[in-house]
Amino acid sequence: MVSSQLLGGAYCDCFVHLVARGKRFEEGAIRYFPQKRNKPDLTKHLLAGKETMSTRTKIIDTPPKIIVKKELNLLLINGSPRGERSLSRQLASSFIDSWRTKSIAGSIIERDVGRNPPPFVTEDWIAAAFTPADERTDRMNEVLTYSNEAIAELREADIMVLATPMHNYGLPAATKAWVDQVIRVNETFSFDLDRGDFPIEPILQGKRMVLLTSAGEFGFEQSGIRAGKNHLHPHVETIAHYLGVSRSWSASIEYQEFGDKRFEESKARAFSKLPTIVEKIRSSYMEKTKGEGRDRAK
Repeated sequence: MVSSQLLGGAYCDCFVHLVARGKRFEEGAIRYFPQKRNKPDLTKHLLAGKETMSTRTKIIDTPPKIIVKKELNLLLINGSPRGERSLSRQLASSFIDSWRTKSIAGSIIERDVGRNPPPFVTEDWIAAAFTPADERTDRMNEVLTYSNEAIAELREADIMVLATPMHNYGLPAATKAWVDQVIRVNETFSFDLDRGDFPIEPILQGKRMVLLTSAGEFGFEQSGIRAGKNHLHPHVETIAHYLGVSRSWSASIEYQEFGDKRFEESKARAFSKLPTIVEKIRSSYMEKTKGEGRDRAK
């Protein structure tokens, strides 16, 4: 039964540049705590003498100009192991710049899984995840520390930006590891055999997702000459349901290994789409709330 509840046998990390609005990303993992000015107790996050993400937590207090009634929190997952040369990172940085030009209130959290790979799922992890919370041992709770923190960030996010290169026609291992850490039974999905042949249902809902990708080759779109080799976009579209995503957008750079005019044109097209995507996300929350008698954005 356990394997069936792992969403097809699946089960990520890196911590985060967590940046509050209005400031550049900074080196290392940081985390934004609204209304808090004291660093949290980090003792409980020290596992077996190793530094965890939480031991590198910093607090940034830079409130933005508020133009929405409800804050829109954004979670950025950077999956590339490369630094500034990474095209997916460049897309993510440009997207964040466009997001900030709208002065949208809310936090921006970045988990840099590419540079700080998450732990892989182990037998101990599976045993802990499928043990009721009130029956877990201290060791089990330690094993789930990263997963708990990553899931908490996902819950708080209204928008998730997944920026990742294509590796061997699919997700990089570190990005997949993050997915496996956050898609967890009784946390982001439920399992009930009374539902018949489709016992799995998502717990989270209403989120927006932006997928930003880069690839060395080209033609990975549905009608493209390499559509059958694209195991990145279909995979993300499938798991997005269990991340609580209801609407999504994407921008992709191709031809990287060719380095010719087609590459430059592909890059220009991808970057040009980002401001429009930002506006569509912002508008989507206005559309959603009109029928509810309240507006989230003006």
